[in-house]
Amino acid sequence: MLLTHPWRAEPSAELPRSCHMSIGHSSLLGRLVVSFGAVVALADCGQLPHPPTPTAGGDRCGTVQIEGTRAVPQAGTGMDAESCILVALHECRPGVGLVVYTFGTDTSDTTTYTVEASPCRLAVSDTFFSPAVAGGKLTTYTCRSASGTAQGLQITGCALAYGSTQTIPTLVPALKPVASASPTRDPTAGWVSYTSAVNHLTFRHPADMQPLECGWVFIDPANPTSCPQGDGLCCVFLRSSDNGQTGAFSLISTNPNLYPGGIQRDSVVVDGVTGARLYGIQTSGQGGGPQVEYDFATHGRTYNFFADVGGHPDSLEAGAPSTNLFDQIVQTVIFTG
Repeated sequence: MLLTHPWRAEPSAELPRSCHMSIGHSSLLGRLVVSFGAVVALADCGQLPHPPTPTAGGDRCGTVQIEGTRAVPQAGTGMDAESCILVALHECRPGVGLVVYTFGTDTSDTTTYTVEASPCRLAVSDTFFSPAVAGGKLTTYTCRSASGTAQGLQITGCALAYGSTQTIPTLVPALKPVASASPTRDPTAGWVSYTSAVNHLTFRHPADMQPLECGWVFIDPANPTSCPQGDGLCCVFLRSSDNGQTGAFSLISTNPNLYPGGIQRDSVVVDGVTGARLYGIQTSGQGGGPQVEYDFATHGRTYNFFADVGGHPDSLEAGAPSTNLFDQIVQTVIFTG
């Protein structure tokens, strides 16, 4: 049987001198039990268990991905991620956070829960991507408390019109462990840095490529001297949602019907920000061929990186950057304020 106890964001509240919890015919005197699946913490009455050590950078409790009714910790995140944020909320440890990533058929959602100390509560940032929402929709709100249940981490008192309670399923191990890559030669050695002030980012690229400012940043290995009409048929586009560009380039996420063969979606982390990577082969509409898209939300704006990639039998431009080269460029991105 699972015994749970809600932890509310009330740092000044004291537990009574005598605590008593009963389960059937047995009782626990002077003990508080908190359980998340296989993670159990015990503390004397009037005293909280020491918080688990955060496992994913700084004071973060980590990143988890919801897959149907399962929640799976991502690389670098421990099985104690839910109890970590629960303890941090009870102790009002500002800045401690948990990132939750969810994929739908044509949608993706990134939710970040961060502890605030005054008042003690969870600040929530939720970014939703769908074909109907160009560039993603960012929603911020707060939640008052959280508790462990048999179903997982339950977050309550949320200031949302469509419901005040959210549940993150109990964590389960990933079906396929992520193997760490062996150290290899740096493929970006010799690359040069480029900064786009209007798109709020810095990245590195091969020295023989010359990025152009076209509202968004445009990269073509042929190094044209002028910007393409629209988004053209090649090659790399990087933009932020507040760059002042009134036009837009076509994205996989906003036009999924152009990819009848299916769209592959993966969770990625760039510069400490969790986002989505989409891959599909366009076979309908203007243009076409294999394409890759990245979507991120940080610093109050959304970022979209897109490429018509080469090196594939269906590629329209043989000289377009390969999928691997585009992925390497994106991994060098630094999001600036």
